[in-house]
Amino acid sequence: MRDPQLPHPLAVDCVVVRKQVKPVAVSASVQPSPVINLLIVVARPDEEHDVGYRTISRPLIEAIAWVFGSKFAD
Repeated sequence: MRDPQLPHPLAVDCVVVRKQVKPVAVSASVQPSPVINLLIVVARPDEEHDVGYRTISRPLIEAIAWVFGSKFAD
């Protein structure tokens, strides 16, 4: 999120702490599947001064593929 009145994104200046005081039991029914869908979010708050997102995400995807012997789509 960006406020045009501020020099950088809100995430750089704001600290957010979340704490769940009382645990909540959640019931979930999951069907067996041979596929695992994985969403990787790469946050780069320094914009043009940050490394490329593939520099961070590619080694992670390759490690997962190596461990599970699976093929991953970009």
